[in-house]
Amino acid sequence: MVTRRGKPLAKIESVCEDDPPPRKFGTMKGSMKIIGDIVGTDFSDDWEMLK
Repeated sequence: MVTRRGKPLAKIESVCEDDPPPRKFGTMKGSMKIIGDIVGTDFSDDWEMLK
């Protein structure tokens, strides 16, 4: 209850009674494919200053 100078002004209540749904970890598994090496990449051909 929110009051102003002792008089009720508003009542605050929860909108959702239930807990939020759990996160669905791993739902995108198998939907992507990694091609090539994502750790040891070499961008030297892309940068003019390295030539």
